[in-house]
Amino acid sequence: MIKSISFNGHQFLDTVGSPEIWRQTKSVTSKVESVTIEILSQVATNLISKQLGLN
Repeated sequence: MIKSISFNGHQFLDTVGSPEIWRQTKSVTSKVESVTIEILSQVATNLISKQLGLN
């Protein structure tokens, strides 16, 4: 049973918390066979930045 997660785990969940951002993140990363949590978080962050017009 998992009783807690790290600060980084909380940050990741906050980053991919939007169903649309998570869907887009999975779509982008589905092109490769293996992806780290760090890459998933970076892709999600880039998608959020695009939505905000920061890219």
